[in-house]
Amino acid sequence: MDKPQLDKRIFWGAIIIICLLVAPLALGPEKGLAILNGVRGFLTEKFGWLYMLFTVAIFGFLIWLATGKYAHVKLGDGEPEFSTPSWIAMMFTGVIGGGIMYWGAIEWAFYYTAPPFGLEPKTAEAVHWAATYGLFHWGFTAWAIFCLSVLPIAYAFHVRKQPTLSLSGACQGVLGKYRTHALNFQFSFQDFPSDLHLQI
Repeated sequence: MDKPQLDKRIFWGAIIIICLLVAPLALGPEKGLAILNGVRGFLTEKFGWLYMLFTVAIFGFLIWLATGKYAHVKLGDGEPEFSTPSWIAMMFTGVIGGGIMYWGAIEWAFYYTAPPFGLEPKTAEAVHWAATYGLFHWGFTAWAIFCLSVLPIAYAFHVRKQPTLSLSGACQGVLGKYRTHALNFQFSFQDFPSDLHLQI
């Protein structure tokens, strides 16, 4: 098996972009923090509802996917290596095990002292949100986001037999022969055709 080659254009390009973003924050941390908090506040205040609506839409899409005409698609060949309870346990501990160990005990206190939507801290309304807001992090909508992101990769690997577990391999249906590989970037942006067609 050939040893994968690191594409220097992607690697150093990413390093340069990260440095350009981090350097101003390192040189002026207080001003940088104020700017980031302002951007975060604007996005959550103006578009928080859209984010929540989007996650609910993702959950609905996955329900349709699991019960519709694609429900028969099987990921993998032969019998499952592990039982269903074992898979559930591995997914639960692998995805949110570390996070819930930390946030499970203190997240309610965080929302009680710093509630969302500009509510007054340490009030009855803050208690209400502290008891319910965590469901957006640990409930069905959070799992829906995880599931939506891995389904194309799993489908490409198990059904279309792509050799890597990468997002680039999952994009072959859209990019066709212009697809990328996980560690070997095989095209330039000039190589893209003028119109891309879905090839699923």
